[in-house]
Amino acid sequence: VDAVGFTEVAIPGASSVFNSALNSMSLLVRFTLMLESDLYMVDWDEFEKTWDRLKTLSEEIGLQEDNDDEDGGLSWQELNRQIISVVYACRIEGFIAIRDEYLRRLAKVRRLRFLSHFAEKHPGLQHKAGVPIGGTFVIAYHEPDNQPVRPVPERDRAILREAARRRRDIPEEIEFFEAIEVSERVSVAERFGVRDLFEFGDLLRSRRLDRDEVYDAVIESLPSGAVVADFFLPYLCCSDCPPIQYVINGPQADPQPEPPVLATNVGCTTPNGAATVSISVEGGTSPYQLSINGGALQELPDSLPLAPGTHTLQATDSEGLQSTPVSINVAEILTTSEPTFVEDPAAGTYTASFVINGGTSPYSVSTGVVSNDVVTVGPLNSGATVAVEVADSASCTTSVTITHTVESGCDKPCGGEAVRCRVPAWVPVPSRTRTYVYEAIMAFKIELNDENGHVLVAEDFSQPAMSILGGGQEITGASHNELMTKLMQELSAFIALSIGEDTFIVSYDPDAGGMLLFERYVCHHFSMSITFIVAGGIGARNEEWTYTPEGVHVRQTDGNLEYEIPSFGCINLDKCEDTVGEDCRVKIANIAPDPANGAIALTAGFDPSVDP
Repeated sequence: VDAVGFTEVAIPGASSVFNSALNSMSLLVRFTLMLESDLYMVDWDEFEKTWDRLKTLSEEIGLQEDNDDEDGGLSWQELNRQIISVVYACRIEGFIAIRDEYLRRLAKVRRLRFLSHFAEKHPGLQHKAGVPIGGTFVIAYHEPDNQPVRPVPERDRAILREAARRRRDIPEEIEFFEAIEVSERVSVAERFGVRDLFEFGDLLRSRRLDRDEVYDAVIESLPSGAVVADFFLPYLCCSDCPPIQYVINGPQADPQPEPPVLATNVGCTTPNGAATVSISVEGGTSPYQLSINGGALQELPDSLPLAPGTHTLQATDSEGLQSTPVSINVAEILTTSEPTFVEDPAAGTYTASFVINGGTSPYSVSTGVVSNDVVTVGPLNSGATVAVEVADSASCTTSVTITHTVESGCDKPCGGEAVRCRVPAWVPVPSRTRTYVYEAIMAFKIELNDENGHVLVAEDFSQPAMSILGGGQEITGASHNELMTKLMQELSAFIALSIGEDTFIVSYDPDAGGMLLFERYVCHHFSMSITFIVAGGIGARNEEWTYTPEGVHVRQTDGNLEYEIPSFGCINLDKCEDTVGEDCRVKIANIAPDPANGAIALTAGFDPSVDP
């Protein structure tokens, strides 16, 4: 066991890495015990030895290799990493440099106290009754050794031994030894490498006359502060000691009393509509009084409740001195609004938002994003519950619990509401004797917009239409229905490539006298314009037909005829519920001629389920 109570230990049965870790800890404890608040008190020799032992231990551990049988989670690699961090963080060179600089400065300051050192630096020192103008007057006086004798610590001896290795100026140090306090002579003796004070005394006597003993007796009889001699230098000089300036002040006026200083701390506003304001006063003369908003003075409380708003507080001490008025602002109680929700039925999630009221901005939240006074949380899964803590800049808090269930909904446009309407085709079904041929389809444009006016489809279908209907083929009653059905199918498929199926459908109904059916969402708008030329049994026709949700606008391009045909026979659809409304078509059983008044009228016979 060494001086600090530790030695190298080994626990029988423990792993080698465990015992090495234990020895490392003992060395680290050594460092802890050797550290002093004053560097002068550090045992530098022992400190350096301990540092060397720890460095050697680190090098030995660094040569070890880890294996699987080490217990306790210890490893040579981790142990070495920890020791290295201490070794290289505690570089001893810096401490040694500080110690040497301290010794150098200490010796320099002590030499400045001696007349012999001053005379060595200023060989022009002379005796004279006084001093010439511009010179320096030097007084030598006696200062007895009246300092309490203190034992010399072992650490001081170590420091002096170290200094002796660096300095061998024996004659100057002998003079230094003669002037220092008796309590330090043992340390100084060791500083020159001699073993004890007696040996050092022999060294002195070999270098001094016997009259030294007489001088010692005379000096000891001198009173403290007695002037021994005076000298002068013929020039202005100053010592290396810090200068001291003596200033004699005249009578001081009584200091003006300081007014009190009022300090406040505003708490959070509570549901009762007030906040607790803590009050303290420093300075002045107690007892103190308080004025609120310029009101009458009252006894100073430790705290008081104040309603939201701006208030001015001022303290007055017993001497009538007033503090600087303190303006404080009590914020409204921190609250939140009821959350509102935005659902995403397709994803089964929702986003919540609420507004922060009162308190002192800026605000912070435990979850979500806050922008000014609006908090947004989400997206959250349907049915999820989240507690949001809200805090203002004054550390006042409140909370809001968010929960919401997203009903399984429909992600179709317009809430799934759609309509299917009828309108006549741009040419009638040919009879047996009135066939025709498409000479040209100049334009076949279709455009579809959503509820916000954004264009979903904008295409020209004239070339596919002409390839189906044109080519000089004769359009008959049978081929008309077939070709129109094919044309509308390809048009709907072409549109579906851009916006998906079941969004906008154009179809042809051959059983309803050659009608077109437009199926669309009620919030969408469309326009389909066909400009064509046909010739044949129905005569030459050059027309432009423009279809919209309201119907069709017809304009003959080679004449002045222009008219509107409204949509009819509309059927309401719900594509979310997948339901179809009632069709307005009436079931007609037969149509028979009914001669009357010299003319023939066609009379319909309705199905029995129809109210005529």
